[in-house]
Amino acid sequence: APSLSGAYVYEDVSFSQLWQTWTGARAWASGALQRPPRSLTVLVWHAVGVPTGYAPAWQRGASLGLHLVTAILLWGLASRLGLGLVGATVATGVFLLHPIQIEAVASVAYRSEILIGLSVLLALHAVERGRWGLAWLGAVAAYVAKEAGLVAFALVPLWAVALKQHFSGRTLAIALLAICRWKGWI
Repeated sequence: APSLSGAYVYEDVSFSQLWQTWTGARAWASGALQRPPRSLTVLVWHAVGVPTGYAPAWQRGASLGLHLVTAILLWGLASRLGLGLVGATVATGVFLLHPIQIEAVASVAYRSEILIGLSVLLALHAVERGRWGLAWLGAVAAYVAKEAGLVAFALVPLWAVALKQHFSGRTLAIALLAICRWKGWI
């Protein structure tokens, strides 16, 4: 079936049934779900779904658009790393066409993977510009897209060190406290 115009696949159907409403958070709090809701992923799902009637083509088109924006950000970072035009283009091409990335675009249930990549790259771009609030906001966005996005909290200071920039531990503490508060740990 064509990826953009086909019906939802089995993973997408379970995802859409679970997240048609915001009851996912209540289901997790009551113990009915094994993992916490992915707030950013759900927000994007609804932001695209409400005006389009949750049509599969619109959901996949949004995933494709997010994937292309992520590729542009990757190209920008790769070109500034000294890979040159050819190296940055090859790196971006591999990213765009890698089967794992294609699967994330074709199946709406995996949009959280795209959102993690987008959020991490936005955070790294913010670090380059010394915009620490935006960098930590990008890290938080990666985490609330999917739990694996927690890695962004390590990547932001590592990227700052690699760029020989000073980073503020205070803003890291604020970001971590915000997550702890959001999770209900404090």
